[in-house]
Amino acid sequence: MINAIRVGYSVLRYRGGIGQWAWAVNRVAGVGVLLFLAIHIFDIFLVGFPALFKELLVIYKGPLPRVLEVLLVFGLLYHGVNGLRLILMDFKPTTARHHVKLFYIQIAI
Repeated sequence: MINAIRVGYSVLRYRGGIGQWAWAVNRVAGVGVLLFLAIHIFDIFLVGFPALFKELLVIYKGPLPRVLEVLLVFGLLYHGVNGLRLILMDFKPTTARHHVKLFYIQIAI
């Protein structure tokens, strides 16, 4: 646990700039989308068990799942637009020098 705290602190201390934060948020968004897909597949699997499925639907009506849905939308949009930004920089390397401007455009979207 102490090592995890040290690593987290060193990541926050690192001064890599906008590129580092774009990468870190992209990874977190990707993992969040992956976790959502895993939960969603498991949820669809439970349709075969109607009683268990109805009990699970009660969980989705709480306030926490509503907040997580908003975060999911943010994660999907950020991950998708960041992918388009990276594709643009890969296919047109001259845009890579404007990566900070492109990042701010991405955030605005």
